[in-house]
Amino acid sequence: MLVSVVIPTFNSADYLAPAIQSVLAQTYQDFEIIVVDDASTDHTEETLRPFAKRICYVRQDRGGPSEARNRGILQARGELIAFLDADDLWRPTKLARQVEYLDHHPEACLVYTDFTRGPQPGSNNESRLQAFKPRDSAQAFHGLLEENFIATPTVMVRRSALARSGLFDPKLRGSEDLDLWLRLAGGPSGISVPSFGFIDEVLVDVRQHEANTSRSVDFIQEQIRATRMMLTRWGDDAAAARLLRRRLGTCSWNLAFAEQNRGRYAQARSAYWSSAYHALAARPSALSYFIDGKGRKSMPPIAGAVARAVFMSLPSPLVSMTRQVAQSFGRALRASRAGRRAPLARRG
Repeated sequence: MLVSVVIPTFNSADYLAPAIQSVLAQTYQDFEIIVVDDASTDHTEETLRPFAKRICYVRQDRGGPSEARNRGILQARGELIAFLDADDLWRPTKLARQVEYLDHHPEACLVYTDFTRGPQPGSNNESRLQAFKPRDSAQAFHGLLEENFIATPTVMVRRSALARSGLFDPKLRGSEDLDLWLRLAGGPSGISVPSFGFIDEVLVDVRQHEANTSRSVDFIQEQIRATRMMLTRWGDDAAAARLLRRRLGTCSWNLAFAEQNRGRYAQARSAYWSSAYHALAARPSALSYFIDGKGRKSMPPIAGAVARAVFMSLPSPLVSMTRQVAQSFGRALRASRAGRRAPLARRG
């Protein structure tokens, strides 16, 4: 069964060759590779020349990862579609294990695997889903809203499933993968929808580096925009609404912290207020805040968000000075602790 491997790339020439080589090294060899260049300005084309006979190369105007993946899907000939980001790697049996799974589970519309995340492939072999419990098809939708446990480079999906759900939403440049998984899961009801398969093996290495878009303020803002769109679409479901509010609270907290570190205190203040509001709205009742320990830990602290918002209302020079003093005190405290530990280390 032919597998179409879709690799979107934008200015990732330094990582692209190892990614393609990890596909070529697969034990399952019935595949095609489609590389969609999203208007790169680096040496991507030069990097791809040695692979010219093994890949289908498509170049497009800058459209973002969703449009690049969609272009690859539309170009694909295979019944199965697998996604690989240009800076990540597959382990040799990834395709074989997934094709085997889908062959034995015709009810599954997609299958994903465990993965690692680190600065270099193999630098961190710790499972990202070690404590993960597979969700059945009836639980996948709400489980994904609680935590997006499906990494895009681990996915193999049936083309027929994408024909039913639609492709990646090109309007989204943050959480576009989560949006697609939710649609494939069939929405809040999830009834009579093909299941998601899970292979409990580390078969993908996701590279974490400074160029990852998920680290930027713009990306967090896109996550918030995408989550608001999901709230509009699925907010009528009470459980989905709470989980989406929780997600908005967490994203707003992350945005506030990022803006604070950039010295943009007015923006940080607004984001902290937003975090407190959504965290409060995510609680099904006031009592649940005291009895639901798991839920409380997964939400940003309401009191902390309010306190930080109030602090950010102070004059900017005072906020900056206070932060500098706190940071200096923190460095001194860490140095003091390290000094107390040092003699014990030398005796060992």
